[in-house]
Amino acid sequence: GFLGAGLVTFSPTMIAHFSLATTDACFTLMALIALATLTRYWKAPTPRNLCWLALAVSLAISAKYSGIFLLPCVLIIMALVAISQLKSGSKKVLWLLFKRITVSFALFLLLLIPFTWALHLFGFSGPLKTVPYAETPDYSAWVRVLGRGPVAEQIMEVSHTHLKRPAPFAGVLFQFLHNSAGHDAYLMGQVSNTGWWYYFPLAWLWKSTPMELLLTVIGLILSIFFLLDLWNTWRHARSEVPEIAAENGPSVTGQEPTSHAPLIWILAIAVLLGMSLTSRLNLGQRYLLTVYPLLFLFTIDQFVRWFKNKTFLVYTFAGLCLGFQILAITSIQPNYLAYFNGLVGGPEAGHKYLLDSNLDWGQDLPALKAALDELPPDDQDRCLLYYFGTARPEAYGISALSLKESLPEKSDQWNCLALSANHLQGLYTQGKDPFAGFRSLNPMKRAGYSIFLYDLTTPEAKQALQEAIMILREMQADEKTK
Repeated sequence: GFLGAGLVTFSPTMIAHFSLATTDACFTLMALIALATLTRYWKAPTPRNLCWLALAVSLAISAKYSGIFLLPCVLIIMALVAISQLKSGSKKVLWLLFKRITVSFALFLLLLIPFTWALHLFGFSGPLKTVPYAETPDYSAWVRVLGRGPVAEQIMEVSHTHLKRPAPFAGVLFQFLHNSAGHDAYLMGQVSNTGWWYYFPLAWLWKSTPMELLLTVIGLILSIFFLLDLWNTWRHARSEVPEIAAENGPSVTGQEPTSHAPLIWILAIAVLLGMSLTSRLNLGQRYLLTVYPLLFLFTIDQFVRWFKNKTFLVYTFAGLCLGFQILAITSIQPNYLAYFNGLVGGPEAGHKYLLDSNLDWGQDLPALKAALDELPPDDQDRCLLYYFGTARPEAYGISALSLKESLPEKSDQWNCLALSANHLQGLYTQGKDPFAGFRSLNPMKRAGYSIFLYDLTTPEAKQALQEAIMILREMQADEKTK
């Protein structure tokens, strides 16, 4: 427990996102609580524990709609509960098994839905159907299900004018539509609206500390032994010939026939990874935050089981884990969000591989203010800014001209450009990539790791700025015509 807590405490990824005003930290906590409650339900599937499970899952979903990943976890565990009570393989028993799983999950949903809605204060979010029948396109899900005709028209009009959309339903629907439509993402010099299946594995590989990567490898190996051992133990326990189980003896790692918590940790990791591989929202490693504590818990638990009689080895392993994790976090403090390991050249080269919440979330305005203060006064007064973020630069004492608000008539009057990494690499620039010319130039300074400062007095920089301003004008014109 203490080792797992230490690994989380000294993880740059965890500290980076837990220190930001987002839903990620709360969701990670609620998801872990929900999984603990699921473990309790598996051990004792009573109505009371079912209520606690529904409440815990509703808290996780309300914290962040990614909590939907818990639903298949619950369904699978309910299936395992029912299977564990199976006495034979007849068709009648299989039918009863199916009904038991269906009824259990239906009762869970009947509790989950009102709990989740209550956490949204029983709020609504607009009409159930956002547009009237006449404006409904043929590709709409409404038309696909109901078709066209008087009955369909009546149902759609009532849904539009008289029925409201519960807030949780609206939130989950928005996330589903958002994922279906995709979102601009960056990976190794490419920008895509639909993402890449290998985005999150690479983000894990590049953004995890060396110790986290080592624990990943150890965890993969131990999970194979764990599942094989659990399968053999369960199969022998259910064998109709008790002598077979006796001859095989106890399991290698001492697993119980139902090692509830470790199996649930593996299940949750598998579901989260499966969802990430199919997701079109490749917005950052933060979508895998819940995997880190689950990985730590499983790997430590299994390592201790394997070497429970070798105390010195266990304590040495714990010391090395914490020591290397502390080295990793001290190497990047206080710029935790920008952590990249040595596989990609560290945080200095991170912008070439991943962006958005992996590196640039607008967090470096204080560092930009400090960097600008080091410039000559004339350069400070002639500085341009193209910043990714929602904070107001002037609140930090930054007086640079924002290119998002005003474009200069003459580009040769400016000495400095402060440019966010996202925009430097062409992300969130309407597919125009206005600052491509600056990628071949060396910045004179960096504010943190996410804002680059360029000297605009060189011929190459002046040319790049002129091209950028021309494209930015085109982008402004496109915005006005929408």
